[in-house]
Amino acid sequence: MLASSKKKFIVDVKRALRLGALLIFIASFCCYSVMLAEFAKFSESPRPSNGETLQQPFLKGTGGSGNFRIPAMVTLDDGSIITAADARWNHLQDSSGLDTIVSVSQDNGNTWGYTFANYFGDNGNVRNDGSTCFIDPALATDGTTAYMIVDVNPSGYATSSSTYMPLKGKTGFDDQNRLLLREKDSVKLDFGSLSYGLACHLAPYDYYLDYLDDTKSKYGIFVRESGERVEGYEVDLFFNVTYYEGGEKMTSNLFYVTSPFQVYPAPYLYLTSTTDGINWSAPTLLNLKSNDEESLLVGPGNGVYDEKNDRLVFTAYYHNWNQPEYASLIWRDGDGVWHRSENITTKGWSSESSAVLLDDGRVRVFYRGSEEVLCYTDMVFDETRGNYFRDPNASEIKTSAPKTANCQLSALLYKQTYGGKQWIFVSAPTGTNRKRIDGVVHGFVLEEDGSMTYMASRPVKEGSFAYSCLTELNDGHLAILYEGEAGEILFEKINVTWFWDKYNQM
Repeated sequence: MLASSKKKFIVDVKRALRLGALLIFIASFCCYSVMLAEFAKFSESPRPSNGETLQQPFLKGTGGSGNFRIPAMVTLDDGSIITAADARWNHLQDSSGLDTIVSVSQDNGNTWGYTFANYFGDNGNVRNDGSTCFIDPALATDGTTAYMIVDVNPSGYATSSSTYMPLKGKTGFDDQNRLLLREKDSVKLDFGSLSYGLACHLAPYDYYLDYLDDTKSKYGIFVRESGERVEGYEVDLFFNVTYYEGGEKMTSNLFYVTSPFQVYPAPYLYLTSTTDGINWSAPTLLNLKSNDEESLLVGPGNGVYDEKNDRLVFTAYYHNWNQPEYASLIWRDGDGVWHRSENITTKGWSSESSAVLLDDGRVRVFYRGSEEVLCYTDMVFDETRGNYFRDPNASEIKTSAPKTANCQLSALLYKQTYGGKQWIFVSAPTGTNRKRIDGVVHGFVLEEDGSMTYMASRPVKEGSFAYSCLTELNDGHLAILYEGEAGEILFEKINVTWFWDKYNQM
C-alpha cells in the first residue's frame, strides 16, 4: 500500500471505530488486509541515571532526551523548586514512549538535579508505536509534600498520534475500585493488527488486582468470579509483574503489551508524591472516569492546596472523539478519597485548566477554550452536597486580557500583597488565530468583592511560546517555566516590582 493511502486508511479506520461504524471498518479491513505498522521486537531499557544541569532544569539532552514538553512547577516551604515535564526523547508527538522527568533546584534555580520520576523502558528511549506513554504532569504542594498527577497509557494507546485510541463503555475498574485485568491470550489477534484495539476493548476482564495483605506492600492477581488468587504471579507497587515461563523467571508490567495480564486500554490518572523531588512514592490510580467517557485527562501545570480543609485540588477534563471537551475539578480531603466536580463550563467547551484558591474558599479556574481572551469560572464547595459546583454569578466570565485560543495557560494567586491588595498572575501565549506565539504574564488586582482589575501584561518571549507554568519563589520573585522553540522548555525569574510600578502609574 502506498504511504499516503495507508495513512488515509488508518485515519478512516480510527474514525470508523470512534463512531461505532463497524460495517465501514469491516469493509475497509476486507479491502486492506494489512498491518497498521511494523513493530520492532519488544525490548526494555533501564531507567536513566540521575544527573545535574546548570541554570536550566531541562537543557536539550538532559537525561538523554532531545525534546521536552508540558511544564509543571511548584515551590516547597523550604524553597525547593520542583519542576516536571514530558521527556519526549526523539520526537514531539503525544504518544508512543514518553516518560516523566523531574528536575529540582535548592538554590533558586542556579543548579538542578534531575530524575525520571515516571519511567517505563519498553522499546527503549525512542518513539515506538508499541510503547507506553506518561504524559502531561501537574504538580501541587501542601508546603512539605509535592503531589504529581500524570496520564499513563498502556502500550499502543493514547488520545492522539497513537496506534489505538480509547473507546467508551468501561472505566478499567470494578465497583470496588480494583484495577481490572484480562489474560493476554484472551485476545487472539497480534498487536499491530487493525482490529486489535477493538478486540482489547471487547475482551473479558475477568481478573482484578488487589493487595496480598494488610501491609499493602505487594499485589496479587485474583479471579473476579471466585475471588481466588492466580498462583505464580506477583505484582509490585509499580505494576511490575514477576512470573515463571518454562522454568525461567520473567518480568513485565501490567501496562506492557508483553504482560501475561493486562489493564483495560484507556488513559489512567497516575498519582505519586515526594518530599524532595527525587524520591517518589508508589503510584495510585484514580478511578474518576465514567463509562460514557473515552478518556479523563489531568489539566497539566499546577494544582492547589486548601490548608483549611486539607484539600488537594487539580483540574481534569474529559475527551471524547469529535465532541466538545469539558473541564472539572478533581479533589481529595485528608481521608484520601478522590472526588470529581461538575463541569466548569456549560456554554462553551473547556479543557486544560489552571486553578487558584481564593481566601473565601472559592476555586477560580482559568480554562483553555475557544475565546481569545482569558475566561474563568468560580467553583464553590457546597458542604451539604459535599462537592464543588459552579458559582452562578461567576461562571464563564470573560476578562479583557488577550490569550491564544485553544492553548493551555497557568494561573497563580500571589501570596504577598501590595497596597493592601492581592494579585493574580496568568501566563499564556497571545497570538491570534490559534498561533502559539508571544508569551506574556498578565497581572490582575484582586478586588475585595472577588472581581479582578486587569493591570498590565509583561512580555516573556516573542515568537514561539506554548504551554507554561507559574510559581512564587520564597524570595518573592515569580518564576515561569515555559515552552519556547520546539522541544525546548525554559525557566525564568520575574521581578514583580515591574507590575507594582505599572500599578503606581495608574
